[in-house]
Amino acid sequence: MRVIPIDPAADARWLPFLEGAPDATVFYHPAWLNTLAEAYGYARACLAAEENGVVVGVLPLMEINSWITGKRGVCLPFSDACGPLATSAAAGTVLLEALEAERKSRSWKYAEVRGPVAHAHAVQCAAYKYHRIVLSADAEATYARFNKKRTQWSIQKSQASRVVVEQRTDREALDRFIWLNDLTRRKHGIPPQPKSFFHAMHQHVIGKGLGFVNIATVDGAIAAASVWLGFNKILIHKYSASDVRFLKACPNHAIVWDAIQWACANDFTVVDFGRSDLDGEGLIKFKQGWGSEESELHYFRWGEMPPKSAHDSTHRYEIALRHMPLPALRLAGRLMYRHIG
Repeated sequence: MRVIPIDPAADARWLPFLEGAPDATVFYHPAWLNTLAEAYGYARACLAAEENGVVVGVLPLMEINSWITGKRGVCLPFSDACGPLATSAAAGTVLLEALEAERKSRSWKYAEVRGPVAHAHAVQCAAYKYHRIVLSADAEATYARFNKKRTQWSIQKSQASRVVVEQRTDREALDRFIWLNDLTRRKHGIPPQPKSFFHAMHQHVIGKGLGFVNIATVDGAIAAASVWLGFNKILIHKYSASDVRFLKACPNHAIVWDAIQWACANDFTVVDFGRSDLDGEGLIKFKQGWGSEESELHYFRWGEMPPKSAHDSTHRYEIALRHMPLPALRLAGRLMYRHIG
């Protein structure tokens, strides 16, 4: 067995390997790597474990080279959960050994894997809650597992409020999401992702049948929108935005329920809600209400560890951003996101 550099977009073995790996999500797909490369200029540095010419393990990896945050390798930027996929423990081990060697040879200040690993030199650097719904073939059987007081009631409230959900894949739908996302991010004191990122995602992912946008309207007005990414029977709730004026109509519940029904009808087995900060009680309760399975998601690093966060200064930073004009906030997002990864 040996580890080789591999280009997921050019090597015909990558995609069939993913299709045979139950845990492979859209984050492993070449389309997602193409999105990150185009939008942020990250270089692919992917690795594969090979045995007798057959790929037995993969590690999607991108190099972030920033004059602000330094040069490092991440598996993968802006991807909630992503780590090595291997057919055996031995293949997983050689991939992690190769990752450590890659960090040293490329002079990365650290290499990071966003998922569980077992390696002597890996140190946990972050922890989150992680939620996934295991779907039943029948959507109503899945519905029966939802929390009755919170989730089922909210779905019924959205129906009584005449919330209409439309699933779309066109550029205009994504632009409507972008507009609402800008407003939502400002409300939370966070710069929005650059429009170029979403447009690259539309070209490489949504445009290739690997995702869609759900838009919820109330009496013709956009109340909420979400971006969903799907591959290998796993549907990921990647981005969500809403208009606070319509929250009483529960448009977000209508969107998620619509996506779950679609997933069940199209033989998907999992809806992935992604990560949540450990102190994000409201978001965690929202995800729990859908009968999701909760687990711990840990990130690991080789090399430099992240600094301890300064909560008070971060809080003041968020307050300032909430009062920033949208054009300035969008500019901040365009300037900063490629340095974060």
